[in-house]
Amino acid sequence: MKLKTHFPKYYKDSFDTWSGSNSRTPVTFNDVMNEIIWNNRFICIDKTSVYRGDLVNLGIMKVGDLITDNNLILQENPSVQISPEQCFFIMGVVHALPSDW
Repeated sequence: MKLKTHFPKYYKDSFDTWSGSNSRTPVTFNDVMNEIIWNNRFICIDKTSVYRGDLVNLGIMKVGDLITDNNLILQENPSVQISPEQCFFIMGVVHALPSDW
């Protein structure tokens, strides 16, 4: 687990058990596009998984949500209104994607 939050032992054990049973690695293009960004062990910034509720509220949940018409969402997309700070954070997430994806 790479979350910054400290949990009581019961919850940590529960998360560890769930993570162990959900430990598949994305292989195909569709697997990668459907991979959830937030709290993902493969997508870490400073060795810590990330979560941004404000970006979830904008509908950015999966790797595929960062891409529209084969372009990153950061390139002018009028349907998604993101602030410069959110844009900078998303660039960090894109940079954190595993290179073999």
